[in-house]
Amino acid sequence: EVSAPGLPASGWIEVHPEAGKTVTQDVNLSARNWFRGRVLDALTRVPIAGAELATIWVMKNTVATDAGGNFTLPLDPGSDGQIYVRAAGYGFRNATQPASTLETGADGLEILLEPARRASGRVIDEQGRPIAGAYVAACGTDRGEVQRHDWVATTTDAQGRYALADLRPDLQHSLFVRAQGVGSSVYEFPA
Repeated sequence: EVSAPGLPASGWIEVHPEAGKTVTQDVNLSARNWFRGRVLDALTRVPIAGAELATIWVMKNTVATDAGGNFTLPLDPGSDGQIYVRAAGYGFRNATQPASTLETGADGLEILLEPARRASGRVIDEQGRPIAGAYVAACGTDRGEVQRHDWVATTTDAQGRYALADLRPDLQHSLFVRAQGVGSSVYEFPA
């Protein structure tokens, strides 16, 4: 597979190397279609600069919005019909590609992002002592028309404190906590 920033990935290319021979494979990275539009704050409609977009959920070959929130995004051959977006303060989101855009592309798209949520706290043992270096993750998933997911993780500091930012506001999260020698815990976030 061949890829480059701002261009679609090639898809998988089968290559058959042979001992002692040079194999040359030319690859043309060109987009069949493009998505053009803006990423805006859903509440204020202010453009979001520096948002990253991709048409594959693993966020390969992202493009970034300019100061006006504008983007030009190539359609990757492996796209699942979604446009994936992440931005500081807004977290990770996906938006469904408009109908028939696989054949035509799309201009004038508006992707609206709601501000993300945050979670913070402390991890302590049964005696109330802080646990440093504990793994803490906020996770959420939803299987509706399309799967939505979120996984934001960190480790605790010397006082057992953690802070998780950029949690998707459209998902219910669970908090997973794990530390060496004391096991694991799972907590449901409030609705």
